[in-house]
Amino acid sequence: MGAKRWVNIVLIILFVPLLSQSVNADSGASLSMAGSRGATFVGDPPHVGDSVDLSVLVHNDGDTVGNAYMVAIIGGVETTGPVIEIGPGSSREVSSSFSPITNGSLDVAWSIESNDSVISTNLSGNSPLLVSPAQELTLSEPLYTWTVEDGLRVTFETTLDSGRNRSVLLVVDGTKSSQTIQLQEHALMLSPGSRMHELVLGSPDISGLQIEVRPDGWSAPQPAIVSVSTSAPVIDASIAVNGATPVLPSAGDVVVIGVKVDNTGTDVIADARLRLIDAATGYVLADQILTDMGGGTSNEFDATISPWPSGNPVVIRAVVTAEDLSIENTLSIESAVTVEDVAGISVPWVPIGVGIVVGLILSFAARSAFKERNSSIGMDKSSKRVVERKDVPDDDRKREVECPECNRSLLIPWAYDGRARCAPPCSTEFTVPSPPLENAVEEVMKDVLTEPEDPLSDDIDLIKQDEPEKLFSMSATDLLDCPSCSQTLKAGLELRPVLIRCPACKTEFEAREG
Repeated sequence: MGAKRWVNIVLIILFVPLLSQSVNADSGASLSMAGSRGATFVGDPPHVGDSVDLSVLVHNDGDTVGNAYMVAIIGGVETTGPVIEIGPGSSREVSSSFSPITNGSLDVAWSIESNDSVISTNLSGNSPLLVSPAQELTLSEPLYTWTVEDGLRVTFETTLDSGRNRSVLLVVDGTKSSQTIQLQEHALMLSPGSRMHELVLGSPDISGLQIEVRPDGWSAPQPAIVSVSTSAPVIDASIAVNGATPVLPSAGDVVVIGVKVDNTGTDVIADARLRLIDAATGYVLADQILTDMGGGTSNEFDATISPWPSGNPVVIRAVVTAEDLSIENTLSIESAVTVEDVAGISVPWVPIGVGIVVGLILSFAARSAFKERNSSIGMDKSSKRVVERKDVPDDDRKREVECPECNRSLLIPWAYDGRARCAPPCSTEFTVPSPPLENAVEEVMKDVLTEPEDPLSDDIDLIKQDEPEKLFSMSATDLLDCPSCSQTLKAGLELRPVLIRCPACKTEFEAREG
């Protein structure tokens, strides 16, 4: 019995190392918690909708590589983290991510699992998590300005509740009818509180704007979207000319013209220029830069014209020009009756007109008196006498006549009424008319007020003095010659003196006996 017992003891001693090697080969990796910190939350404290990581530092006590992963249960929802390889004698973080959907103090159950390793009992447990309400993100009503010079500018405000800094995506879309056009997109980092934003969007062809701020990697209780209708800038205006000061200007005067400009558009009219133009000649009479005018405003401007142009009436074109704008209006302004003649002498037409009317009245009275004296004497027609031109004293005054060919103004002696020749290169010959009525009225009044020795003769001379002498032809028989073309004509002696016309040259002459 003793010998057998010793044999068994020897066999046990020999097989213990082999048994130990067999156990070690079967155990492989052995996982346990490294350190004493236990499970920890990354990013604490979270808000509802945030992603939360729960992690544990795991050590591999075995002699082979072990695989491990975490299973977390929160509110009945289970999440599994990624599989992590842990080498022999190494430690690594094993974690799981989840998103709480409710706020408050939540209990999270967790455990480390492995398919090829021995798991220590300390790799499981429960950890409390305090979850804050979700952070709200709001947008204010956007304000915009749209001008031709600066384009479309939009300002708005974002407000983020207290908590974490948040990454967001700002998206700006333009709308027109049923179409949407993305204008801009920006990635922003917002801090808790309010922040002003200003965007320059150019001049898009849109009728509305939509602005959205989207959470990037987190969730908000409600979307942050605002929209606003937009109108492109309108440049338009009207102009009115309010008259002149003085009201009846004369040529050469300094005249102030009142102009009113109404900005009927929505954009600012900047660097506008006002020009006053003589419509008859196209000359610019006044030119000035106007002050800037905001949309819907009116301004009145005074423009000075010096000297005032001749003419009656004077038509003024008031023109306002600016970038993308050109408007005009016209006003006819009556001038004073006094105008400038060719020689630059001021002619008072009103007194002359009154004098002409008075002269006509006196002329009719003189003519009536002459007819009465003529009928009382009973003399024969003056055509039976050869009347000589009465000598008229020289008159130093000059008067103006116009060449019928080139319209050039010529100065001639006041009483001259014969033939005249225009200056070269025209050289046109023409007949000068009699002096104006003013001279004739004076002569008639002189004869009426002064009783002549031979009333009939003086009256005839007065009327006939400016008439050219008539052509005549004389013969003692019924036949006589035309004084112009020598054509033989017949005129009875009993009819003479008589006025006849030559059928050949159409000359009128008096047939006389003798």
